[in-house]
Amino acid sequence: MVDNDAPRPYNYQEWKAAVLRLYPGADASARYNLGDLERLVNQSFNSGLATLGRFSDYYRDFQRIARWLLANGKLYRNEERRLFQQ
Repeated sequence: MVDNDAPRPYNYQEWKAAVLRLYPGADASARYNLGDLERLVNQSFNSGLATLGRFSDYYRDFQRIARWLLANGKLYRNEERRLFQQ
């Protein structure tokens, strides 16, 4: 006889979702937002990119945030280009 009231085992996706609900902000859907990218652009504009090192740091940070936003449908290519050229 099978006990129908017994809890069924989790699959990995269900388990992961249950764990992420315990830690607000832990899911990947909230890693970056458009404000993060705009803040980076404004800070870099205000402090200047006079050296190759500073530009390299800016470019790396810009690409990391922009790629994540693009991949998650939170940024359009034309917005990315506009922000980078500011």
